[in-house]
Amino acid sequence: MPKSFLIKNQSELKNIAKQVLTKKPKLLALTGPLGAGKTTLARVIGKQLGIKQVLTSPTFVLEQVYQLPKNSHYQYLIHVDCYRMKSRAELPALDLEHWLSQEKTLVIIEWADKIKSWLNKFKPTWIKIEVKDKTRKITL
Repeated sequence: MPKSFLIKNQSELKNIAKQVLTKKPKLLALTGPLGAGKTTLARVIGKQLGIKQVLTSPTFVLEQVYQLPKNSHYQYLIHVDCYRMKSRAELPALDLEHWLSQEKTLVIIEWADKIKSWLNKFKPTWIKIEVKDKTRKITL
């Protein structure tokens, strides 16, 4: 059963990210309109995993690979953005099946609804972000 949270600030977003990470997910599938905060959520998760540099949106390159500190549960964070993806034919170039088969890898995909039927076989944790005035509604 999905749970929804209304968040108003970065601190509340950090709490959502912590809650998500306690379940040690393999794949986070983010959906929501342009500007909803998908990259911001990915950035907060990356920071909590120990990424020192600013996690940027991979909109134009489609994929960013980050090696995580040795004290992390994960070895790699793979950040993918499907916004500019024209077809599923581009998926093999990202090597997502390889990354999803790796035990200590977390994959975060923005605009995941564009490849939903393909993704569902990997049992992702779906996170929907909606804009409500000055708040965000996040549904896990």
